[in-house]
Amino acid sequence: MSAEFQILTYRPALRDEVLPLFRMQGAEGLDPDTAEALWRWKYEENPYRPEPLALVAADAKGGLIGMLGIYGSMWQSGDPRSRVLVPCPADAYVASSHRRRGVYRRLFSEA
Repeated sequence: MSAEFQILTYRPALRDEVLPLFRMQGAEGLDPDTAEALWRWKYEENPYRPEPLALVAADAKGGLIGMLGIYGSMWQSGDPRSRVLVPCPADAYVASSHRRRGVYRRLFSEA
């Protein structure tokens, strides 16, 4: 763990802190209610994952400085058809004041 930041697993209790980060990347330009609805649909109510899969980076004071959301998707191919659950990394964001410090690398490594 870096002294500058730590990586945490998302839990719904962090939603209010994660949503501003989500609106910077995955929900850019959306009003707060629409962004929250998109977050819930994509991560908390995803039909292919029983629980949300997202990681957040917190600074030394506990404030969130970055995130990486991974949503479930079902891919189908072949004849006969086969299906496979594919985790899709998306909605990665690190606050500009914390970039170039390895936060992205740690988020993706921990994922």
